[in-house]
Amino acid sequence: MVKGTTGLSDKPGSDAMTALRASMGQWWNRFATQWRDTPRPLLHQVTLLVLAAGFVLYPEPIWADVFYILMLPLALRALWHAQAQIRQTLPAQKTGMAAWRTLLARYWRSLPVPTQLAVVIIAWFTASLTWDARVPFSPGLIALWTLNVVCTLAFVLSLDDGLRHGRQFRERLICVLIGAGMVNLLIVFARLPFLFSALSNAGPFRMTGWAASRHQIIGAIIIGTIVLLALDRLCRHSFARHKPGVLPAGRLLCAAVCCMGFLFMVLTGSRGPVGSMVVAAPLLAFWANPRLALKLTAGLLLLAAVPVLLTFPTLHHAWQMAMERGDSSRLAIWRTSWEAIQQHPWLGYGPTYHLARIHNESFPHNLFLSAWVYNGVVGLGLLLVFMLSALRAALVATPAERPLAVILLLFTTLCAMTDMSQIARGPSMMWYLFWLPLLFVASTPARTNTPPPP
Repeated sequence: MVKGTTGLSDKPGSDAMTALRASMGQWWNRFATQWRDTPRPLLHQVTLLVLAAGFVLYPEPIWADVFYILMLPLALRALWHAQAQIRQTLPAQKTGMAAWRTLLARYWRSLPVPTQLAVVIIAWFTASLTWDARVPFSPGLIALWTLNVVCTLAFVLSLDDGLRHGRQFRERLICVLIGAGMVNLLIVFARLPFLFSALSNAGPFRMTGWAASRHQIIGAIIIGTIVLLALDRLCRHSFARHKPGVLPAGRLLCAAVCCMGFLFMVLTGSRGPVGSMVVAAPLLAFWANPRLALKLTAGLLLLAAVPVLLTFPTLHHAWQMAMERGDSSRLAIWRTSWEAIQQHPWLGYGPTYHLARIHNESFPHNLFLSAWVYNGVVGLGLLLVFMLSALRAALVATPAERPLAVILLLFTTLCAMTDMSQIARGPSMMWYLFWLPLLFVASTPARTNTPPPP
């Protein structure tokens, strides 16, 4: 008599669970090994994961939890691992505080000038907590802003390390941002039919996004950055060998991101980002690839001619509705900000200060005025020097990388004129608005002055 084999271990579900446990065990062992021996490459991978997750995970606290659970501990572990490696090179007589001073000095010298300026900006922001009128009397505020500073510093150093030392990190970062941006846009436009009636009944239609693009102005700036990355790649990169007349998948993806991204920006009704994109996109296209830019311009004019003629009354009405918003109280907000600056011009008020509310807005809606209000003329000066160092890196970049670097910095600066606030908050969308494009520009590969071959 042959015994049956109908035990639990022979069931397909049990086999699948066993295989799943085995794969999870292998993944955990690999993760633990990298955590112990090579945390730096692992940190670069997690940095890309966190940046991509910001376009998908909603609401924002879920994305922040991913940073707290994965990236922040790994950043601290990579920093500790780096100091342990440097410590092995120190003389035996270097111990205690002398060893730590040497470690900090070597680590500081290993950072490029723009990153050093970024750290100094965050340090000055931290110092402003000491003269903030509200912080010394509130343990909760002390803990909150300390966490903001630690998270921002960890993100800045991790992203900069990946951009300068990660293997193919820059290229992978561009691919991840374009891909995640496309996923975000697909979600946004898939939700549009369900939101149109509710948004139109609430007043002038202003499209909202998802996750990183959920706010009209913030989303328009973030998606604008993705559009510029895709446009640069569309203009100057060949993704794959393809037949004449056949568009490869990579360029098709970039073309879709450019079209859908710009349409999203227009539908948000955010005039500052849209105006900045109208300036930045043509400059980038004609700088990177004039021939393709002429073809794109002619094609867009032909495609837009018929819809514009057919829907001219609708477009005229939309233009009138947009202009009825006036300056969105920006001039009044900036005037109030300047009045506050005149009272404390040198050190500022600290990060918890609120302007007198104008239409429920209590911050300057201008990055440079915000730096002056919160951190004084010293904070504003540090910010300007940091941005100038990024500009210098863009101007000395390789000819292939220079157009994107300069135009991306231009777009971010123009958007900062009408929005953006405190730069040391996090996890927050300010990382996508300011730190990501500025560090990307500051780490652009520089051209080498090598003599031409004979």
